[in-house]
Amino acid sequence: MSELPYWVAVAVIWGMALCTFRNLVRNRRSPQRLVNGVYLAALSLGVVAMSQRVRPVIDRVADVPGLGRWLAFSLLTVATCAYWILVTYVTGRPGAPPPRIRARVTTAGVVIVVMGVSLLGDGSLDDSHFHFIAMYGNRPGIAGFFLAYLAYDAAMLIDMLRLGRRCVGHTRQPYLRLGMRLLVLGNFCGLAYVAYAVVTVLIRFWSLPMPPGSGSAAPSLLGVVAVALILAGSTISGWGPWATRPWRTAAQLWTLARLRPLWRALTAQMPELKRQQPALHNVEHRLYRRIIEIRDGLVFLERYADPRLRQQSAHAIEAGGRTSAAAEAAIQARLIATALRSRATAAGADGVLPEHTGEDLPATTTGAVLTEDIATVPTAPLLRNEVTYLTTLSRAFARLGRASAAERRERPGPSPR
Repeated sequence: MSELPYWVAVAVIWGMALCTFRNLVRNRRSPQRLVNGVYLAALSLGVVAMSQRVRPVIDRVADVPGLGRWLAFSLLTVATCAYWILVTYVTGRPGAPPPRIRARVTTAGVVIVVMGVSLLGDGSLDDSHFHFIAMYGNRPGIAGFFLAYLAYDAAMLIDMLRLGRRCVGHTRQPYLRLGMRLLVLGNFCGLAYVAYAVVTVLIRFWSLPMPPGSGSAAPSLLGVVAVALILAGSTISGWGPWATRPWRTAAQLWTLARLRPLWRALTAQMPELKRQQPALHNVEHRLYRRIIEIRDGLVFLERYADPRLRQQSAHAIEAGGRTSAAAEAAIQARLIATALRSRATAAGADGVLPEHTGEDLPATTTGAVLTEDIATVPTAPLLRNEVTYLTTLSRAFARLGRASAAERRERPGPSPR
């Protein structure tokens, strides 16, 4: 089997590691960041040394049979230990005792020594590519080497799976929640790889028929996928925002376009709403400013709202689930349209109104909508709720404007004398 899928996975691992390394260098050092750096460095070097082409080169250069395999597995053991410590720090409960770092480091050191004594003492040549276990797995030194490494991995994966499943439901940060889910999925894949490898080693040691796929790259590829998932989950806060930036920018531009009908109608009558012009390249700032300007404009229109339409809106709100969000938005759009016409009439011939101050706003207004009691006001804690409500309201306002324009076009003009 070609090693191309393996090297693709290695390239993905290195890409995520480099993105996270950049953030670690820029930010202030701390014990957690130091452990994270050790984890990323050992993992990045270990997956390269695990290649079927790299290990024999190390053996030939050092003239020590098995040194490349021992070095690769030792680097992965160091990465496993650092990752275990890092996730224990992240998922630790307030007031819980600190993780037993010394015990875990000592255990990792013992495992590395046992692997070295078992593999290097056996002296087997690492020249059989994927058939290494099939050729030498009946030797006690080779079996001990693999079982020591797999036992340490299994203990770590089981503990990480317990911690990840416990914490995935408690976080509210999107990237952290997605990262914990990737960690759980990676742990499942890792446990599947470890279980297959343990069965393969034991079967070969007892001289039984080898399981399917034992002479191919498929098991190693499963292990690399597990490593990639675990690494993605633990580093997604570093590269996730960068990777999703184009999609977020496109979504924000689309939201700005959907908010434009309502924003344009409000700012046309009230230019003072545009108090600050953000940088044109900062789309997120522009969206945030537009939401604030729309909300301020709706507050200023409170005094011009039609009481009759306000009563209809109150009835729609009381209907609750019997009224759709689109129907409520349509009522609010009519309320806004009539308030704008009333304000234009009150402005008089010169179109000038007294300047608004904080004192002339209703004391009970939330600064969100014309109706204070509406359930989906955009003053909810999350900006997403505000955007959802205001885009629905803007679309309803645009539909109302198109309907009014069509009605004016269809209305017959005065008959000729």
